[in-house]
Amino acid sequence: KLNSLCFLVSYVCLMAMTLLVVTDITLRSFFASNIPGATEISKYLLVIIGFFGLMIAQASKVNVAVVVLLDRLPSSARHFIGKMNIVIMILFSILFAYSGMLTAISAHAEKESDWFGEFILPTWFLRIVVPIGFGFLILQLLTDIREKNGEKPKVHEEPRL
Repeated sequence: KLNSLCFLVSYVCLMAMTLLVVTDITLRSFFASNIPGATEISKYLLVIIGFFGLMIAQASKVNVAVVVLLDRLPSSARHFIGKMNIVIMILFSILFAYSGMLTAISAHAEKESDWFGEFILPTWFLRIVVPIGFGFLILQLLTDIREKNGEKPKVHEEPRL
């Protein structure tokens, strides 16, 4: 399942970043040495965790929601607003994925690179994480809207006060 793959990639990146940062700090504190490029690598691992985490958060339904007004609406209105929310999120995700893809293409054309400690390494390929992350989010949102189309709002539910 794609959701499991995103979770695994995020988990591995988080563990690698944690190990890298702790080792780097330990080396600096006790041996006056460091891991060349540790900060830069951690920065890119954090980006991967964040953008792959979008799909995980959406699939787990752990996004922040303000339900003070929503809970007071009838079920059919909540159902409609939920669908519209997903459609709007899909549209913005397409926009961000497209923009990210343009940035990745531009970075590749310019052969973008960055210092990793004492070395200069290409970083243009890391730019593709943004459109991939938003692509996974779009797939999850499409799954969510398909599920919402299958469920029917309760007809006779009274609004909560």
